[in-house]
Amino acid sequence: MTAARILSDRLTLLELKQENAGFDGFLSSWIYRGSLSFVVDVGPASSASQLVDYLRGVGMKPDAVLLTHLHIDHAGGLGILLDAFPEAVVVCHERAVRHLTAPGPLWEGSKKALGEVALLYGEPSPVPAEKLIPHTRADLPGIKVIDAPGHAAHHLCFRCGGLLFAGEAGGVHLPEESPDYMRPSTPPRFFLGSAVESIEFLVRGEDSPMCYAHFGMAESSRKMLARHKDQLLLWKRLIEEERKNPRFEDRAEACLARVREEDPGLAALAHMNPAKRERELFFLRNSVQGFLGFLDG
Repeated sequence: MTAARILSDRLTLLELKQENAGFDGFLSSWIYRGSLSFVVDVGPASSASQLVDYLRGVGMKPDAVLLTHLHIDHAGGLGILLDAFPEAVVVCHERAVRHLTAPGPLWEGSKKALGEVALLYGEPSPVPAEKLIPHTRADLPGIKVIDAPGHAAHHLCFRCGGLLFAGEAGGVHLPEESPDYMRPSTPPRFFLGSAVESIEFLVRGEDSPMCYAHFGMAESSRKMLARHKDQLLLWKRLIEEERKNPRFEDRAEACLARVREEDPGLAALAHMNPAKRERELFFLRNSVQGFLGFLDG
């Protein structure tokens, strides 16, 4: 299947291929062509050349980049993209500006949190401050910027053209693996109240197709966001019950086993190929740690 999936005359989903085993169908950029043409998330430094080559191949010079958040699998390739398209501006959370202009601490934190995965994603390069528009000052025609903390404190969503670009505010949904697969994306530091409030705010907006960072599209934002809220609350209950259970020496593994047993959104794990399952288990462990940190206070 081609890496570029043209969903309409305005919207393309570009899969960003990775060398990591099991990372097919996981990382992406959304490309929107209109009176204002933009890219939502640029992916890691390791695959930024794919995005640059695609945009050049279709003759598109983006006016803007919309960053849902600054994690290196979403923003790590930003410096490379701006070198290729210096006329583009970047809308990011106001808290992200200092990390994008001086990404050293972000890189060190990413290596600590992700280990070898961070090294495969690649080190982000600094972005010129004059290219960055903090979300509190963003005023691009036709684009609604929504502060949506939860997955990260600096997380944004965007509405444009009847679409919701949700980043990871609605978790991870992999319809090519299963139409029902959904998992939380709640790495430390995670604050459940903020995540639920963000979901409830998004649900009160229009029901629209929802563009996930990981991975693809769902037809009803309200339906999928409601499912994800229920999933987060289920995880809270299960992990609260399980974190003091001595059945495993490692309480995180005990909690992971419990959510795998009882969360129907994870059922498709059993049918994934081994490399993809290992990828998902890696990120599920991170999400469990986020919940444990929240519950431990």
